[in-house]
Amino acid sequence: MDAPTAATLSKEAKALMSKDPEGSLHLATEAMRLAELAGDIESLSEALFVMGVCNHRMGKSTEAISCFTKRMELVRQIGDPAKIAAAHNNLGNVLCSISDYGNAIEHFFVALKFFEEAADEQHITSTKINLGIAFQNLNRLEEALQMYEDALAYALKTNDRLLEADSYQNMGVVLNQQQKFEEAHAANKKAYELSVELDEKFKQVEILNNIGANEEARGMYPAAQATFEKCLILCKEQCLSVYELRCMLNLGSVQLKVSNYDKSEKFLKEALQLAEVKNDKHAIRVACEHLSELYENQGKLREAFDYFKRYVEIKNEVLNLQNLQQLGQLQMRYNMDKKAREAEINRLRHVELKLAFENLQKEKKKSEELLLNILPEEVAEELKENGHAKARLFENVTVLFTDFVNFTRISERLSPEELVGELHACFSAFDEIINRYGIEKIKTVGDAYLAVSGLPLSNPDHANDMMNAAFEIRDFIQQRRIIKGDKTFDLRIGINSGSVVAGIVGTRKFAYDVWGDTVNVAARMEQNGQAGKVNISEATYQLVNPFFNCYYRGEIAAKNKGEMKMYFVEKT
Repeated sequence: MDAPTAATLSKEAKALMSKDPEGSLHLATEAMRLAELAGDIESLSEALFVMGVCNHRMGKSTEAISCFTKRMELVRQIGDPAKIAAAHNNLGNVLCSISDYGNAIEHFFVALKFFEEAADEQHITSTKINLGIAFQNLNRLEEALQMYEDALAYALKTNDRLLEADSYQNMGVVLNQQQKFEEAHAANKKAYELSVELDEKFKQVEILNNIGANEEARGMYPAAQATFEKCLILCKEQCLSVYELRCMLNLGSVQLKVSNYDKSEKFLKEALQLAEVKNDKHAIRVACEHLSELYENQGKLREAFDYFKRYVEIKNEVLNLQNLQQLGQLQMRYNMDKKAREAEINRLRHVELKLAFENLQKEKKKSEELLLNILPEEVAEELKENGHAKARLFENVTVLFTDFVNFTRISERLSPEELVGELHACFSAFDEIINRYGIEKIKTVGDAYLAVSGLPLSNPDHANDMMNAAFEIRDFIQQRRIIKGDKTFDLRIGINSGSVVAGIVGTRKFAYDVWGDTVNVAARMEQNGQAGKVNISEATYQLVNPFFNCYYRGEIAAKNKGEMKMYFVEKT
């Protein structure tokens, strides 16, 4: 029998990509070795493609980027526009997996432009799916759904069953996020039927998880349990440990919701054990959060507190690690940008000089986008130029302070575990509410909560947005009082509008903070308010009076401020 060639091994490896990524990677690596020995650029390009896909599917993003970048260089040498477009698509996919969605979208649109010019309907379909995924992760759900619907139309036109399944699957996820549960269920069901027809085991696992999540969101807990159990069996058969872990967490969550604590504890502890083996911080955090809630429901407060404490530690560890990684990458890219440009200009000539300069510009753009994910644009620019950033004045913002009434007295009636748990529940709800209105949380100090509307991006509706958020916070606490009685707090809310100074605090872990008399007056509004009321200043009254019912309280003495006009506010 003749020895296999690089071309033959590449073809065999490509056929195995979906069903056996590890086996496919092994064949492709051997194909690459043979192609390099033979100087076969075409086969080397195909081998690198397969290796990139397999590494991506196995979660090895760095290796995948390396493979696809090398392939991009080869296909440019070959001069094949179709393969160059495909390489942009591949790189976009991997960039999505590491949350670099902005650059991913750029690569996808470059690829899509070529595919549309070439009337390549299959690749138009897959690229629109990729764009949908990127938009979805940026929470641009309507744009994502439009891309998936366009992709579905192309898939039906070309009778591409696999891309049809992909389109339905992704539509189901977005529709679920939009809480269009019936439509999401129909899309998930169609995707699953197609995945079974195509014998795509990996896809079946993904879709079963989506179906279970949909059923859980609709309160169909027995159905969700059955779906997740079916998914878990399939995961074990296919040795998909990542999804096995996800299934166990889902099963633990469903059992917790129906108060089946023994089964919930079993699944969550098995999930926690597997997550620790895999060092999956996200899964550890989720498992600890659920276990804390489980033990709290059972009255096992020591166990609940221990798991909650670990949940907080893991959450902070993940956030700190992400910040350090981002800042480390930023510093490295920025330094490389300055040094590499000088070195490349001295080394390259003519066409190579132009190409190198363009590549450096792209790297600089990436580093700048990374910094903008951490700090406001003006602060980021100043930090890059000077190594530090000055504070910035914001002329028109609205500041909110909240404070729990009789916090010390109530805290004496609660155990430490109950107190920490109640603060966490309340502040988590506040975070969710202000996030919906685009308001910036500044910090919590003890039982006080500080947030500002109108920065770091200006907002002409800053006062109205803050009022609506304040009412939701007030209503949340009132409902919680009905449910928990003297196990929770009453709340005072104070609001003031004006100008503040905002900037970076600290040198190791950047923190954004605000200062100024506007902040001090907001604190006085809270201190001179009443439980269950929203107390505002004259400055805020002038902005919101046309839109809300405002009741003048008169001039009230405020600490270090003298007599100040104050108003209680209610929704119209």
